[in-house]
Amino acid sequence: MNIGKVQEYKIEIGEEILTFRFDFEALCKFEDKYDNSLEIVNEYLQQKKQYSNLIKILSCCCVEKDLTEEELKKAISLDFPTIKLLDVIGYQMLVGSLDLDKKDENKKETKSKKN
Repeated sequence: MNIGKVQEYKIEIGEEILTFRFDFEALCKFEDKYDNSLEIVNEYLQQKKQYSNLIKILSCCCVEKDLTEEELKKAISLDFPTIKLLDVIGYQMLVGSLDLDKKDENKKETKSKKN
């Protein structure tokens, strides 16, 4: 199976445009920083402590620099368009960040049908 490109999201925070990506580097940072990392992800996806968990996740996903939770909380505005955008980005980073190569899947299905 060929795994596609990890999705990146650019967010303007303060006067900087920062890139957020949930890749293996972010995953390792997340696991090292939080002993209950899997619980945090599950709670976020179940919309429990949604925003505090999203801040924890995003703090580990910034490509350009290490962000603390406090920096993010202070820098992100609390308005509907921002919250909606963060909801979409957070969800997509966790459940839709890797695109599978559909051609490989189709080849496997075709081979299975022939056998």
